[in-house]
Formats: sequence, structure tokens, C-alpha cells
Amino acid sequence: MFNIDCDRSGDINAGQARRTAYLMIVDSDPVAQVGIAHMLSGTAWLAVGACARTWREALAAARVTSPDLALVGLRPPYRVVRQLRDSVPAIKLVLFASDPPLSGSVLASADAVIPRDMGASGLADVLSRVIQGEQILDIATENSLPADGQDLHGLSRREYDILRRVATGETNAEIAQALGLATNTVKTYFQHALEKLGARNRVEAVTYAREIGLL
Repeated sequence: MFNIDCDRSGDINAGQARRTAYLMIVDSDPVAQVGIAHMLSGTAWLAVGACARTWREALAAARVTSPDLALVGLRPPYRVVRQLRDSVPAIKLVLFASDPPLSGSVLASADAVIPRDMGASGLADVLSRVIQGEQILDIATENSLPADGQDLHGLSRREYDILRRVATGETNAEIAQALGLATNTVKTYFQHALEKLGARNRVEAVTYAREIGLL
């Protein structure tokens, strides 16, 4: 049976008042479950309410607790992903990257794919962005610089790539198709780029980026 009190420290338990987002941890390793719960225990807007070691337990937990987020360490078959979303249609699915890579159908159903070694602040940031509707499928590389070490002026690698495509006249839909992202995700990345560049629209962003040698 799935475990509701998955954090043995007692900081998170079934009797705790539900906060902004309710998380289910799915991992076959109970030590990993407790470690993740403990790592997120200081995140004020998040409550960890259930842990599951198998997909059978995860589906049972989802029906009982209706989580907002599922953080998954198991490699999911697509049929189970569909069952999970059928049980809790609004659930956000965050998967740990695996080897071999996840199938295309599973990736298309995920809200985020993240590396196993992500720290507490990074994980909390991803969960926050996902709960707000952002899709993050390249978190392991989104902050890396181009091979030539070019100064990105505070932009992430993904924001920079999208800005370059905007400069060539591509639409959000075209960029999304080219990069394998959702259109809303492209909009979110570009909005972040606008804020970092202090620009109000595409024209200002591209003009300023060219002035500072970013494009």
C-alpha cells in the first residue's frame, strides 16, 4: 500500500493542512522518497502527501489524495501515464531523466523531465514553474552556454535559442515545432527573455540584442 507519511521526520503528514500544491512522490527506493520529501520540507507552498513504490500504489494514491504534482522516479509506460491522468486530469507530471531515454509518447505527456542530481532549490523552482503551467523538457541543458562561450547577458541557453529564431521572423508555433516544445512553453521562455533584456516586445528585444552583440 502507498505511504502517506513518507517523511519520517514528521514535518509532512496526512494531518497537515493542504497548501498551494500537493505532491506525490513515486520511486521504488524508500530512501529516495524520504530524501526528496525532506529536501522539499522547507518549501512553504508545497505539501508532500503521499509516496508510492510501484505504479499500482501510485494509481491508488492518486485516487485517494488527488495530487497536483507527481514527481516520478520510475520509468513509466504510456498506458500508466494515461491511467494516472484519467484519475487526476489536472495532475502535473515531473519525471526524472532515464537511460535509455523516455519514449516519445511519455515525453509528450510529461510536464517536466529533470536530472536525478538536481538540488533542493532547483527542484523547488522546477515544481513551481510546472504548477504555473510551464513545460520543461530540457532543464539539464537550459542554462548552458554555447560552445564558443558567448556572453548571453543573463539569458538561459533555451531563451537565447528562441530569441535567435524570433529574430529570423519565426512565429511561436514554428519555433515550438522546430524545438519540440509546446507553444505556451515558447511564449514563457520568450517572456523571460523580454524581462531580462528590459524589452516590451519582439522588436525591442531583437533591436537591443543586436545593439549589445547578442545577435
